[in-house]
Amino acid sequence: MVSFDFLESDAEKVNFINNIGNLIKNGEISPEALNECLGNFFSITRYILTLYESVSLEDDNLKLQYKLWWSDKYDDAQIYLSKDTSPSKTISDTKIENRVIVSNKEEYEEWQKKLIMSEKRKSFYYRILESWKANSKQITELSQNMRTELMSLSVEKKANEDLTKEGLIRHAKIKKVKLDD
Repeated sequence: MVSFDFLESDAEKVNFINNIGNLIKNGEISPEALNECLGNFFSITRYILTLYESVSLEDDNLKLQYKLWWSDKYDDAQIYLSKDTSPSKTISDTKIENRVIVSNKEEYEEWQKKLIMSEKRKSFYYRILESWKANSKQITELSQNMRTELMSLSVEKKANEDLTKEGLIRHAKIKKVKLDD
């Protein structure tokens, strides 16, 4: 039976990545959240890369185990089929492979399920890694946009200040003080 125990662990890892990478809080992206994401970008990339490489290693080890199992069963099938044939005849690989599958249906099916699941899991982490790389461009653009907006807000605020009004108020205060003397 194929085990799906890793799914819970994978879900926790993906949720962790989502929490780190999610910049939107209360419908807004704060400068603090953006700076934190930019500051942690290398760590997050390294974390995702480590996850991908460990899943890739598990996949490679599973494929190695399968190859050993297959080779053993292939030899058994070849010996079984060659008993009834003359030494001068060779048995086709297809016939031997079919014999392995027919003789070991349940085990073969389990192996195939494990291999498919392992490959899908590896592919999933690879896509997370690639999307994070693509996300880096968006994060950088957001950062640049936010800097531009913040700069324009401070310029706008300064432009809306009526410097002559402040001068008039100061001038009026000075005249009032002189008149009171």
